[in-house]
Amino acid sequence: MTEVIRYAVVLLLVGLVGIASCAKGSTVDEPVSTTSSSTSSGGGGGGGSSTSSSGGGCDPEPSSSGDQCNDAIDMGALSDAAGFAVTVTGNAAAAGRDVWWSFEATDDPDTDGDEFHVDVRFLTNPGNAYEMAVHRNGCGSEEQLATGETDAFDWYTDFPTTDQNCTEDAPCGEGDCVAAPGEDGKNTCDDDTAMFYVRITRGDGAASCDSYELELSNGKYTAP
Repeated sequence: MTEVIRYAVVLLLVGLVGIASCAKGSTVDEPVSTTSSSTSSGGGGGGGSSTSSSGGGCDPEPSSSGDQCNDAIDMGALSDAAGFAVTVTGNAAAAGRDVWWSFEATDDPDTDGDEFHVDVRFLTNPGNAYEMAVHRNGCGSEEQLATGETDAFDWYTDFPTTDQNCTEDAPCGEGDCVAAPGEDGKNTCDDDTAMFYVRITRGDGAASCDSYELELSNGKYTAP
């Protein structure tokens, strides 16, 4: 009988020690701290990886790089006769990311006025943080038409012949052009077809998951 009581006491003590040990080492219901990040190849042709600074990180948009002018994402041909327009979106998932877009602005044969009017504009630009640079028929500094634009850019010939404010030789303007030379006060209708290259980047160079929306068009808008 005495041995049975001793055995019961030993079991009781062992059980109490086990319970105390379990309670001391418990991590049930404790908060867990986690950090999410995403990495993406750096832009601007520099390579490397960068971590997104926006909460939780995000995937690069567009997923293809297009990080150099000669590797621009081709959006095809935009005809002035049809008033073609295309909308693209992107972000700066990695710090310093550049995205280049390209398109061919085509000028149909004209005999009585030209509607050629290339327009590149932000439809959405959070905090005006994204900037565009625009090149025509090349990627060098001589072909650059604009830089640091946060709203819109256009290059057009659809205005009446004039000697005023011509960016190239005067007289300029083909909004009232004619098929053959010889009519006083009017230019002949030229073929203004050209390739345009548009670079989008953030002015501060920071990473951001905020997306911009950009419209590329030809012939959709008219000269003021």
